[in-house]
Amino acid sequence: MKQLHPSCCLLYFLLLPMASLATVYYSQAGSDPCQPGNWNSLRAGGGSSPAVFTAGDVFVVQNGHQLTTGSTWSISGSGARLWIENGGTLIATDSVILSAATTFQIDNGGTYIHDNPFAFGSTIFKGVEAFALNSTVELRNSNSTGPSGISFGNLIINLQHNTSNVNLNGAISTIAGNLTVLSTNGFELRLSTNTIYTLTIAGNLVISGGTVNGSSGTTADRQFNLSIGGNFTQAGGTFTHTNTSPGSQLNLAFTGASSTFSRTGGTLNASNINWTVGNNASLSLNSDFSVAASRTFTMNTGSSMNIAAGVSFSVAGTADFNHQHVTLRSSIDGTATIPGITGALLNADYVTTERFIGGPSPKRAWRLIAPTVTGTSINAAWQEGTTSGNPNPGYGTQITGGTAINGFDGTGAASIKTYDGSNWVSNQ
Repeated sequence: MKQLHPSCCLLYFLLLPMASLATVYYSQAGSDPCQPGNWNSLRAGGGSSPAVFTAGDVFVVQNGHQLTTGSTWSISGSGARLWIENGGTLIATDSVILSAATTFQIDNGGTYIHDNPFAFGSTIFKGVEAFALNSTVELRNSNSTGPSGISFGNLIINLQHNTSNVNLNGAISTIAGNLTVLSTNGFELRLSTNTIYTLTIAGNLVISGGTVNGSSGTTADRQFNLSIGGNFTQAGGTFTHTNTSPGSQLNLAFTGASSTFSRTGGTLNASNINWTVGNNASLSLNSDFSVAASRTFTMNTGSSMNIAAGVSFSVAGTADFNHQHVTLRSSIDGTATIPGITGALLNADYVTTERFIGGPSPKRAWRLIAPTVTGTSINAAWQEGTTSGNPNPGYGTQITGGTAINGFDGTGAASIKTYDGSNWVSNQ
């Protein structure tokens, strides 16, 4: 009789059905992506081509390839993916229809250009979006109802073939990069009509053409919030908010550590815009800025603001500096100003005013200038608070004409005088 060896064991094998694996197909340069024969299973070409686009496969637009659709293109099947790599570009002049289970992936540096009027929710954005922070979507044409519920990397509005306004209906909340508006083709890009929204742009808002309207509606007491983490730059076009109903202003907040406001052209209609410098944010005004009547400008805790040399900050509404630091810069180009205030300027008790004295050929000359009249000294205001050395080159001045014990830098000819009501008197 045979006996089982004590070390023997009974082995069980569990056999599971293998799920079908998706095949990855790669684009071929300059080809029509709607044709199966223009895709290959090898990056450099060759291998196999897909029989259909509905079998759950992966289609990769490669670096350096620009593909333009020649007809309607439908992608579906379990695990299906449309993937634009860094340096790849897909231009959809016809509809690209993705199933609800299809992933649309755009890597950093990849670009999708939408140039057809079909509804986004039933075509290209019907599936699952996976857009990297530095990916780009450009709209050259659009349905009158814009994209909804998409978190973009960079979004470029360059409308050229649309036949109506494009309304986002308050349905876009995140742009991780920049929102750039080049053209709206004679119409408007409307962020909303009456639907409330909070749109966060982590990068810059750049407008060089077209019209951007924060809200075109008429309903009162709506909250329209736009947050910019980078810069507001306008070289053309129009930025406006035409909803004039009570409580429905656009609240625009600068939230970045080094945001700038710059305008070299175009139209800014700020009559219905309230402005905020967010907590711990910093804003540099590089262009003239106005707070409109009945509107507000508010600096939050920990914020700061620089007003560039030659730039004016005017207030017809209410500006609350909230005890935060504001600096009026001065250079050879001029000195920042806060001209006649027809509204209200509140809590402006940490304001520093610079005064550049010099020029292409600096010379010793009399200047009519006054320091802060209370709460400080000439030494603190004009001499960087020091009695020797030059801790901040380019700032401060030397004052002569008296003794060192009184704070003067030398005993030569007087370089500072005061007016006693009838005469200029040297200080000792």
